Amino acid sequence: MIKLLLAMLAKNDKESAIDRYIQSSKNIVTMTLLIENKNGKTAIDKSKGGLSKNKPIVIASISKLYTYAIIFKLIDRGMLSYEDNLAKYFEAPYLKDLHTLNGVEYAPNITIRQLLDQNSGLPDYETNRQPDGSVIFKEVMNEDKSVDFELSTSITKSLKPKFAPGAKNRAYYANMNANLLARIAELVTEKSYEELLRIHIIKQLELKNTYACKPNTVHEPIYIGSRPAIRPKYLAGSVASGGLISSNSELMIFIRSFFEGILFDINHLKNPTFRPIQFFPLKYGNGMMQVRMSRVMSPFFPAPTLIGHSGSSGSFAYYCPNKKVYITGTINQIKARPFPLIYMYLSALK
Repeated sequence: MIKLLLAMLAKNDKESAIDRYIQSSKNIVTMTLLIENKNGKTAIDKSKGGLSKNKPIVIASISKLYTYAIIFKLIDRGMLSYEDNLAKYFEAPYLKDLHTLNGVEYAPNITIRQLLDQNSGLPDYETNRQPDGSVIFKEVMNEDKSVDFELSTSITKSLKPKFAPGAKNRAYYANMNANLLARIAELVTEKSYEELLRIHIIKQLELKNTYACKPNTVHEPIYIGSRPAIRPKYLAGSVASGGLISSNSELMIFIRSFFEGILFDINHLKNPTFRPIQFFPLKYGNGMMQVRMSRVMSPFFPAPTLIGHSGSSGSFAYYCPNKKVYITGTINQIKARPFPLIYMYLSALK
């Protein structure tokens, strides 16, 4: 397939060649992709398998950006501080064993800044192996199940932390960080996460197809190879870290607003310290993922730096500073990363 694509690219008709490659790809059953320049003009709009930019899709871990946007807004209003620690919001019994390393209880001193930066050292209840050998993510791939805040806390306590909070140049991507931030936001505002989402994002941006997944929501299937999977119970149990539904057109509205200071003071995103996480080559800082690939890692297409977020469902929402464009969408595929698709279409821009 790569040979066919390269042969077509040699004819200097990149976008058409990529279109045909994507339509014939067995790894991408359904997809939607949008690229817009900084002036809001659509440069590329592609879809496959019945999807379109206006059809609701699972945005998975991009949901974290919505949670971070709420946190940034609450900091702007003086309701939170980067240096606030968990002991300020949670009682000691809850924090016990949440982060215990070499006999030291670190959880009370974990700060909001460390949660945003994935610098808390907390393990990931979703992907880490539990004492009994089970892995939540693998279980959910086989059968839908709910993992709510209480259960995710319990699993986290059974796992060994990765490092002491605030360790220099260390980061570990864990859903619990966003779950804790969402619970803190609920505590300080006395509002539910869904209400905060509605007030600070949905209403402000006039979104119509963005909402929290419910246990009975029928969402667009996510593919595990060639097998379609619908997992509303799991998504509904962890809305703040991965359970939001949106359309690609509204995802584009959100990511532009996130980076352009519409939702919160843009200074929250300045001078990020990006630290490598466990998913090479991704890094994390100031609530954002950074993707940097060498030409060796992307031999067929240039791979300019991206900042934003992606999700395990194949979803993506990034800004490309080099091209000065935003790119959003999903390949709805667990077993493939979206970056080859992203870089293909970025290379086709005039």
